[in-house]
Amino acid sequence: MNSYGYAALILQTATVIHQPLPVPAGLNSFPVARNSHSVSGPRFAFSTGMYADFADTPLKTKFLELSDSWKAQTMFSSSSDEILSDQNYLAIIALGQEALPLIFEDLEQTSAHWFQAIEAILSSIGQEPPEIGKDDYGRIDVIADIWLDWARENNYLS
Repeated sequence: MNSYGYAALILQTATVIHQPLPVPAGLNSFPVARNSHSVSGPRFAFSTGMYADFADTPLKTKFLELSDSWKAQTMFSSSSDEILSDQNYLAIIALGQEALPLIFEDLEQTSAHWFQAIEAILSSIGQEPPEIGKDDYGRIDVIADIWLDWARENNYLS
């Protein structure tokens, strides 16, 4: 099963059982500065403190923990399958539609590879994604701009 299949399966499972997923093993294995929402490590630093609209909400906190862990655990990987099948990434997908504004804000700031997560969530709610032309495949910045324009048009991002 490819990573999109895993993402769809975990989202479907979370929807059916109506329970939060357990915190993935190793979630706190990377140092996280909770007050600044940043993660740092050797040759690695980024901040995720740009989510002002979701200040101090459980969803934001959960998203930041999962996102930071996903980025930290996959930052040296060149395997798309490994990056997209990471348990933190799949847990973000399981957060569902409510996580989309946070995902889009992160995409706007970092150009992280959120495309499959967004598509899995949209698929679960029956919403069509934007069309990405074949000439744009592999052009992450262009694809991110297409998604961000779509997010603004569909009120997921202001």
